[in-house]
Amino acid sequence: MSFRDELSHHWNILVAAVIGIGLGAIALPTAAISIFMRDIQSDFGWSRTAISLTSTVTISGLALSAPLVGWLADRYPIQRIVGFSMAAMAGFFLILSRAGDQLLPYMITFGIMALLAAGASTVPYARIVSLAFTHNRGKALGLAMVGNGLSGIGLPLLLVPLVDIHGWRSGFVALALIALIAMAVIVGLLRGAASPVAASSSTRDSSASEVGFTLREALSSQVFRRLAASFLLAALAAAGLQLHFVSILGDNGLSAASIAWYASSIGVVLAITRVGTGFLLDLFPAQIVSATVMGIGAIAVGGFALTGPGGAPLGAVAIGLTVGAEIDMIGYFTSRYFGFVAYGRVYGLLYATVLVGSAISPLLYGTIKDQLGNYDIALFGSILLLLICAALLLTLRRHPYPTAAATPSPTTKHSPPATITGT
Repeated sequence: MSFRDELSHHWNILVAAVIGIGLGAIALPTAAISIFMRDIQSDFGWSRTAISLTSTVTISGLALSAPLVGWLADRYPIQRIVGFSMAAMAGFFLILSRAGDQLLPYMITFGIMALLAAGASTVPYARIVSLAFTHNRGKALGLAMVGNGLSGIGLPLLLVPLVDIHGWRSGFVALALIALIAMAVIVGLLRGAASPVAASSSTRDSSASEVGFTLREALSSQVFRRLAASFLLAALAAAGLQLHFVSILGDNGLSAASIAWYASSIGVVLAITRVGTGFLLDLFPAQIVSATVMGIGAIAVGGFALTGPGGAPLGAVAIGLTVGAEIDMIGYFTSRYFGFVAYGRVYGLLYATVLVGSAISPLLYGTIKDQLGNYDIALFGSILLLLICAALLLTLRRHPYPTAAATPSPTTKHSPPATITGT
């Protein structure tokens, strides 16, 4: 089946995923912490390390919730999960708009928000898109994940001038309104959506969602461990740079307009990377594509580290490449290596490794800045981590479920392919 045919059946699912991922539990809180960082520091006198710890708490909450969200996504309609989480996130943004100068309540508020908003992460969207688009999964996942790129373009252009004129409290109110509007649109798009499995039963085995590994089989495989390690390293390298990028540029004297422009350019690169990676994953071995992207990301970080603010475009490229590709890779690798028996739970666990790295990385960047006065060691450390990540990805074997047509019959769903269990 062509991509156009699949899109004609499931366009609403793809559009909902683009909006949901772009304005979800990662994109909006990350934008708040990153874009508001210098203004909140100025108002309350908190250190960069302390503000970065807020990101660590937030992402830790998402990481703790990700496996549960995966379990829910395997069992319940996505619109219920997303609707609750988006509404919760909007409510907590309004609470944060009234925050005082005490750091602990501020961090606790972010942490509770993350626990309740985790259903608006990529986990449920990746599952429903992967089930709907069986023949063109890489393309569909790439297009779904482009939502983060689009929000990466739009949010800085909206929030940086808003905060510059009206303050960061108005920024939180704006994020609450964005979350509520997005929730209404997503639920509306998915309300009448047919089950992807049922809708595609005329073109493939309707039991495809029952094909693949059990959770225990997936966790016992070396491929799972290598993927988890790779995603952890990529997140450690990229998340801190992403969160501190605006502050790095501001520390070097760039104007608010220039910072907004460079920050939004991350979204452009991220969008291009996600679409491009998705198309390449359908054409070439996934491990080669992924390792190449991480290698190029390492080169871009190196260029940014060596050239300073003049290399801001390279910094944007580095962030867009690494952050843009890793989420695509999780969804694609999960479906191709482990199938759909426990897709949501396996995806949730792999996604949690990204979140763990994303929780630690900003804290490391902030600590290095506070202790040494610059980000140099953090940047060169990121280069090393990305190179190790690329090397690990190259050790992966070819996945056993290359296309829907090659998917094994459900009678073998609990028999892991030999290509996965070996060393």
